[in-house]
Amino acid sequence: MFFLIFIFLFFYIILSSITHISKSLFYLKKMTLISLILFTGISFSTYTAEEIEKKENTGFFGTIKEIDEKITNFLDSIKDYKANSVGFFETEIPANEVFITSDGFIVYDKDRESLVSGVVTERDEQGNMISATKVKNGLVHGKYREYYPPYDEHILKREGKFKNGALNGKNKTYYENGEVESIIVFSGGIPDGTFKEYYRNGKLKSKGKYEKGKKTGKWTYYHQSGEKESEGKYKNDEKIKVWKYFDNNGNLKDEVRHSFL
Repeated sequence: MFFLIFIFLFFYIILSSITHISKSLFYLKKMTLISLILFTGISFSTYTAEEIEKKENTGFFGTIKEIDEKITNFLDSIKDYKANSVGFFETEIPANEVFITSDGFIVYDKDRESLVSGVVTERDEQGNMISATKVKNGLVHGKYREYYPPYDEHILKREGKFKNGALNGKNKTYYENGEVESIIVFSGGIPDGTFKEYYRNGKLKSKGKYEKGKKTGKWTYYHQSGEKESEGKYKNDEKIKVWKYFDNNGNLKDEVRHSFL
C-alpha cells in the first residue's frame, strides 16, 4: 500500500512540474510576442483571455508553435517588404510606370487615367536608388531625395519637402564630397526665407534672405578664404544704398552707391 502511494505521489509531482514548465514557456512566448508588437508599433494579431484559455486546453506546445509561426511569418514579410521599398510600408511606384506633367508636380499612372499616391522612385539597372519623391493624390507631397552616381554609394545630391505640389520649408543641396552646397527656405514653391550658400571646403559663400522669390534686406558675400567679399542691401532683387567691397584679406577696397530706392 505504501508503495502505491509513493508511486502516485511521484507521478503527480512529475506531471505538475511539466505543466509548470509548459506554462512558463507559453507565457515567455506570449511576452516575446507582446514585446515585438510594442517595439514595432504594429499589431498583426491579438488574443482575448477566452481565446487563450481555449488554446491552452488544446495543449501548451501547440499554442506556442502557432504563435511562433505567426511571428516568423510577420518578420519575413517585413524583411521582404523593406528589401523592395524606400520607407516602412510605403507604396513604391517606379518612375517609368507614371506620367509626370511638364511642370513636374502632377503625377498620373502610365495610362493617365488616375492620380498617383505613394513614393515615386527612380533606380539604376542594379536597383540602386537615384531619387525618391512622395506623392499624394497626384501631387508631390512630403520628403524627396536625389542622389549622385554611382548610386550604390548613396551620396545625397539634394533633399527637401513638398506641400501640395510645391516646394515648402527648408531644402538642401550637397556637393559630391558630402558638404552642404546651399540651404534655402521655400514657401508655395518660391524662395521665401533665409538663404545660405557654401564653398566645397565648407566655408560660407553667401547669406541673405528672400521675400516672395526676391532678394531683400542685408546680404553678405565671402571669398573662399572666409573673408568678406561684399555686403549691402537688396530691395525687390535690386541693390540699394551703399555696397562695400573687400579684397582677399578683408580690407575695404571700394564703396558703391546704388540709386534704386
